[in-house]
Amino acid sequence: MKILYWTGLFWPNIGGVEVLSLQFIPAMQKRGYEFIVLTSRSNPNLSEKDNYNGIPIYRYYFHNGIANNNIEEIKKIKKKVDEIKKDFNPDLIHINSIDASIFFHQLSNTSDKIPTLFTVHSLPPYSINNNTLLKKMLNSAEWITTASEAMLFEVNKIIGENIQHSSLIYYGLYMPGIEPAQLQFNKPCLLCLGRVVAEKGFDLAIDAFAQIVPLFSEARLIIAGDGPAKHNLEKKAEEL
Repeated sequence: MKILYWTGLFWPNIGGVEVLSLQFIPAMQKRGYEFIVLTSRSNPNLSEKDNYNGIPIYRYYFHNGIANNNIEEIKKIKKKVDEIKKDFNPDLIHINSIDASIFFHQLSNTSDKIPTLFTVHSLPPYSINNNTLLKKMLNSAEWITTASEAMLFEVNKIIGENIQHSSLIYYGLYMPGIEPAQLQFNKPCLLCLGRVVAEKGFDLAIDAFAQIVPLFSEARLIIAGDGPAKHNLEKKAEEL
């Protein structure tokens, strides 16, 4: 079975879905499934075509044409997506993204419709009406999965009915084979690791840390990651 794995970001980016994907895809490959990854080109230093441990990767600037109202750029990216779908001829498209890239999935739907599995990892912090890409994606997917009952409940609210074509599948991650070391509390350290976006709530960690420092003067807070909220977090930290 051939699967086109569509995700907002992929290796070498770091984040929850990125880490999950790097474990999920190899595990499925061992079971005989063939994958290619279609993702956003988040950095010009990353190649458009790449390969990671036998996983073919295609990276495109999905957001640029939309952000700049550049029809020619949109047409160029649509053509590339059409070519990938035609050349790879997947049996299934697994969508793991709610960003602007899914516009090109909707735009490139061919007459020979390929079944779509839509995994909803999170939802945007704004209202969703019938004309949004997310609502259209939810309505058009053959199957929907979430990793929590709460997320499935929210998806049901968006669609406006109790959807039958859905499953709750919890995340499963291999644990690192490292023996846990004894924690040292004389210099406490709080590590926040992940994709630096507003919905992760790293700003709350900074607010909480401001209340901890007067009690533990040697305490440290480390936020490790990258993303669009990085500049605002750095500014917030400087104001402490």
